[in-house]
Amino acid sequence: MSENLHQRAKEIFSKLVELPREVAAKELNELCGADSELKREVASLLDFHTARSLMAAPPKPKIRHRSTLNTTRLHKNWYQKAIAYFPTGSQLLLLLAIILPLAWWLSAVIAHHNKVLVAQQLEVLASQHAEELKRWHTDWQRQLQRLVESEVIANLLASAETDRPNSGKDPQSSPEIQRALEKALDAPAAFCLWDKEMRMLARSQIATGMKDIPGWTPFRCADLMKAAGGEMIVRMPATSQRVLPPPLSNHDATAFCPVRGVDGNVIGTFVLQSSAIDSTYNKLTSAWKSQFDSKDYDAYIVNGTGHLISELRFSDRLNKLIDSIGNRAQDTAAKMVSTRHDLLIRDPGVDLFSGRAATAHASWPLTVAVQAIADSRSGSNVDGYRNYVGQNVAGSWVYLPDQQLGIVLELPYNEAFQFEGNVNWLLAALMGAVVVSTLIGAMSSWPKRRVKDIQSVGPYKIQELLGEGGMGKVYLAEHSLLCRPTAIKILSGEKSDLSVLMRFEREVQLASQLTHPNTISIYDFGRNESGLFYYAMEYIDGGHLGQLVEFDGPLPAGRCIYQIRQLCFALREAHLAGVVHRDIKPQNVMLCDRGGEPDFIKLVDYGLVKAFAPGVSDSTSQTNIIIGTPRFMAPERLQSPWLADPRVDIYSIGGLIYYMLTAELPPLVTPTEASEHVQVGVETLCLDNLSKPFSKLLEQCMSYNSSERPSSIASLLIELDRLAVEYPWTREDSERWWKQRGAKFKQFLATKRKQVNGSMRV
Repeated sequence: MSENLHQRAKEIFSKLVELPREVAAKELNELCGADSELKREVASLLDFHTARSLMAAPPKPKIRHRSTLNTTRLHKNWYQKAIAYFPTGSQLLLLLAIILPLAWWLSAVIAHHNKVLVAQQLEVLASQHAEELKRWHTDWQRQLQRLVESEVIANLLASAETDRPNSGKDPQSSPEIQRALEKALDAPAAFCLWDKEMRMLARSQIATGMKDIPGWTPFRCADLMKAAGGEMIVRMPATSQRVLPPPLSNHDATAFCPVRGVDGNVIGTFVLQSSAIDSTYNKLTSAWKSQFDSKDYDAYIVNGTGHLISELRFSDRLNKLIDSIGNRAQDTAAKMVSTRHDLLIRDPGVDLFSGRAATAHASWPLTVAVQAIADSRSGSNVDGYRNYVGQNVAGSWVYLPDQQLGIVLELPYNEAFQFEGNVNWLLAALMGAVVVSTLIGAMSSWPKRRVKDIQSVGPYKIQELLGEGGMGKVYLAEHSLLCRPTAIKILSGEKSDLSVLMRFEREVQLASQLTHPNTISIYDFGRNESGLFYYAMEYIDGGHLGQLVEFDGPLPAGRCIYQIRQLCFALREAHLAGVVHRDIKPQNVMLCDRGGEPDFIKLVDYGLVKAFAPGVSDSTSQTNIIIGTPRFMAPERLQSPWLADPRVDIYSIGGLIYYMLTAELPPLVTPTEASEHVQVGVETLCLDNLSKPFSKLLEQCMSYNSSERPSSIASLLIELDRLAVEYPWTREDSERWWKQRGAKFKQFLATKRKQVNGSMRV
């Protein structure tokens, strides 16, 4: 539109503005005649202006050249920074105060339960071994009882009773008894037979080199006397109190069996030794050592005096040790392993396999387990004690009074409580990880944490996070007295340098002086007690155009014009006030059903607002930093970021129209892509699916050369009005859409808001 035409429109407008509506419409036709363009311009002025708003010069916005906010808090000394981080330190100390006692208590509980479990496991095994040994004794007692009831032994005892006058003769060898025993036991056997006066009547053949004892010489020992009294006894090796006569050996298992006559009275005593007894005994004790996977687990038997009467697990290692130390080991436990029946199970005081020298064996005390058996006590010890080679072990033992034996089970302490050690390491690692992660997280995100955890600013109570912009986060809040929902924008703590702060303040000051209904209203501005800058603005219960396109796809052309016209109304006021927005994009254009007006548009976020009128700009706004959204940014701003020509907003509106009609982002245009007479951007747009009028409008709005774009928002509105005739969209159409799709759209927005809140908390 030419300047002359616009001036004529203003003159006609001044004549008609005070007239009634019907009269003004009649006069308009007469004054404009056939000039339809002039008629549309005057009608547009009558719709949106009064005589005062059009004729009066627009007031200059009140922009301070120096920030009125105190910024001393932004420059802190080291002690001020330390005080600022005090909440983080106190939280860490509180965390340690909770975790350390908890970890100590948990470790103590685990240690206690682990000791109980180990003790129970060892005690159960020791009891099982004791029952197995008792059954072994009982089985052999029954088997031996059947053997001594043979007719050969009874006849031999009867003949000895009738041959008392010849009592001086030597005991006879009895091949019949020998053959009967070896057949029954399936193994070699040695035996002796005494009558009730303890005179030897018969025995197996004496091996060459054995010292003989006259048969009729009375022989007595405790085990023999008990057998003569009718008690069946099976003794382990080295448990007899007196050396047995040949061919019996004091180092083998021995059975003392009473022989009864027809009347049931004891008429003699039969003593038997056989490899069959030893083999079953060795097989029994060897099986005990396979109860644990540990190669150092040991199970052995001692008598009532503490002497070993079974094989040791470490015997081979002890023998190798004695070979390595030679004659110096004359008085060590290792030397005595070669004659294990002389070995007392004692505590050497040092680990014999560590290479450390031990004192003389005679000075060693009995081990804890063996001392308890010597005192006729059963029990266990899981606190740790030294075994016969000086290693720290956990053990359990059972004393058998009938057999006068003790069974000892020992497991290396480190292996017994390996689980406890692993748990302690795990607890320490977890505690360290929690402390380190808490410290790193708290220190690295401290400024952000202050914004995230903020509960109120001024009279506004924070409710939830709505989103995050270029300079801060936007929260939904409520005025504590008015109970009015309000949107609070808080400047991020890490962005609180002086230049950003002044730009933040300028945004609020400029936006607060814009009064058009399609511009966001500013309520308040200040800083809270924590030093965070904020401003309060009206809350828009709706979504931005980007969400609308995502939800509903490309918009109808008429609806696009209906919404863009409202955006142009808001920008027209801003441009008349001497400022440009410079960040027109879908996210900054809010859509809502407000006050009964569906598809109501609100322009928000004046964060990049720039003054272009004389006397409005200030030095802090001059910057060479490119700020904005590139796909909706005019190409000349990439070369001159400080540019504040109103036509940069017109370019962004063209990109917004393209996005709303196609649901596709406009191309990213850079100055290097431009060549002479080529409009880079417009030629790359896919405009085939758009009608010719829209193609022409976008070619003008998104022209690479700013001089070819519409010169003002008023000119752009005229073009939109022309398109609105071809693509009509009424308020009733908007009402229909909100009734049909509004509920689902709000549900879609609620889901988006939850996603935003979830991502912000991660």
